[in-house]
Amino acid sequence: MQAVQFQDVSKRFIVRQHRTIQETVISWLRRSSSSQEFWALRDVSFHLEAGRTLGIVGRNGSGKSTILKLLSRVLEPSSGTVTARGRVSALLELGAGFHPDLTGRENVFLNGAFLGLPRAQMRTRFDEIVAFAELERFIDEPVKHYSSGMYMRLGFAVAVHVDPEILVIDEVLAVGDMPFRQKCFAKLSEFKQAGMTIVFVSHDLMSVGRFCDEVLWIDSGSVRMHGPSDSVIKAYLSEARQRGDLQVAVSSRALPPLEDTRQERWGNGEVVIDSVTVTDEAGTPVVEVASGASVQIRIAFTALNAIAAASVGIGVHRADGVFVAGSHSAADGTTVALTKGEGEIVCTLPNVPLHTGDFDVSVGFWPAGDWRNPFDMWKGVARFVVAPENAAQTGMLTVNPTWQTDGAGTLVPSNESVPAAVPWQPVPDHVVMGHQEDEFLGEGWYPVENWPPHVRWMTRRAGLYLRKGGAAQLLGIAMCRPHHSGEPITGRILIEGGRIGDFSIATPDFERYLFPLQSSGNGQILQIEIVVDRVMGSPKAEETRDNRELGVAVREIWLE
Repeated sequence: MQAVQFQDVSKRFIVRQHRTIQETVISWLRRSSSSQEFWALRDVSFHLEAGRTLGIVGRNGSGKSTILKLLSRVLEPSSGTVTARGRVSALLELGAGFHPDLTGRENVFLNGAFLGLPRAQMRTRFDEIVAFAELERFIDEPVKHYSSGMYMRLGFAVAVHVDPEILVIDEVLAVGDMPFRQKCFAKLSEFKQAGMTIVFVSHDLMSVGRFCDEVLWIDSGSVRMHGPSDSVIKAYLSEARQRGDLQVAVSSRALPPLEDTRQERWGNGEVVIDSVTVTDEAGTPVVEVASGASVQIRIAFTALNAIAAASVGIGVHRADGVFVAGSHSAADGTTVALTKGEGEIVCTLPNVPLHTGDFDVSVGFWPAGDWRNPFDMWKGVARFVVAPENAAQTGMLTVNPTWQTDGAGTLVPSNESVPAAVPWQPVPDHVVMGHQEDEFLGEGWYPVENWPPHVRWMTRRAGLYLRKGGAAQLLGIAMCRPHHSGEPITGRILIEGGRIGDFSIATPDFERYLFPLQSSGNGQILQIEIVVDRVMGSPKAEETRDNRELGVAVREIWLE
């Protein structure tokens, strides 16, 4: 069933140019008008099936918010028809539907009245709304004293607690603090699982790509493209790069998704970091780096004034937050004299000894000798993945040891075609990705990613080791399929090469799967393998050179 339908919808606004009474009178006497027509939308047609999530993308002024206002009945179309089957709850621009002189409490009931909900019904939901918004201390203050983040909290809490069938959300989530944005997206994920229809506008393409089933690209008031999220976003990014739209290009890089908490920024702004790119020695942007290869961190910046002596530095953290390395130019015997204007600094990391993992790059500028008062510090601005050359080595660093004997021992060539990695701590019965699980994983896993929670993508076949203890009779796996595909992912589970069960994952949300264990002795170390029937390419392969083949994402595996 179609929940939303736009049929040949156009919206016209009259832009009046009169600025003074004199200009208005002269225009009237001359029987002329300086009014102009502005068509925000022209013949827009699309539909959205019930239970689907639609993302709307486009440049500022393209008509995205106008579509949401028409869907919410804030505006009426100049021509065409807009159909919404079900109760619509909308979170549009900040303060929409709020009276500034009323308290937060009064505005909650006012919004309920707008939606046709009885006061008694809103009273039963009031405590839940306030608790979700985390505004208990301020709920009886006039909302004109609220910050933009507090407005957003209260508006979102009301919108999701009035039993909507169609939820409409504009870019307002961008003003929220990171923990509350995580909370909002968790709630939206619940709504998706419950089959609610969601229409979502955002400039954060990573979030749109992962959260939305399909994407509508609006360009100058017309539909440019409508289809699966991965293909539409790929086309949108391709054009953005051709026209040199830096803002879109930066937001499309392989950065953490919207709910990731690793990216932070602070400083006084005398020097502004414009972009940070990870490249190979030839200057070609890369996502994956071979262990032992050289990496360049290219930092584009703008100095607002000349600075006699500045220090520029970089830091590297592993995806789980472990600090790996950091340095800055002053520590290496160099300061940077900056002239006013744009520039670029290249930091080369020769022969990176990292073994495997997903690593974040942080970059900063500060006055030489005074790191406590930075110009611009940007944590988690870029990312690269290190691919191991020797799968038998484990850990964070590539050590390349040599061996020799003295006395009783004799070294002879190994007959093992593929050396096995050896764990250096007892094998557990429960593995959570991103929590010191590296030693117990076999082949077929990509570096850990922090969505959150931490996950690992697998290739077509991936394995690990668990120890069977006690009376364990079941194998449990929490996993999901790629978000950029609407097709189920099927596969099978093997223990010691024997098939114990099959799976089919139809939704892009984490689910817990349980498989019966065959009888085996307590304390036995089991080799467990996940095999999928079909792999998918990365949704951003063309833009980021991310050529991974994705099976399923796994969050944890356990025996019970």
